[in-house]
Amino acid sequence: MKYCKNCDKEFDTEKNSCPVCGKKLVISTKDGFDDNSDDEVTAEIISSTTITGIL
Repeated sequence: MKYCKNCDKEFDTEKNSCPVCGKKLVISTKDGFDDNSDDEVTAEIISSTTITGIL
């Protein structure tokens, strides 16, 4: 299941955007929500490596 924080609803869909409002969906887990997407993790790694002068 995926969850839309904007609509406060869960959806059973393969899409990554909310069918109601179009905002990004997060994966619903038994412990809460996994909202760390690959794009966010990648951006954080690039930012960190750029700041430290690795890139």
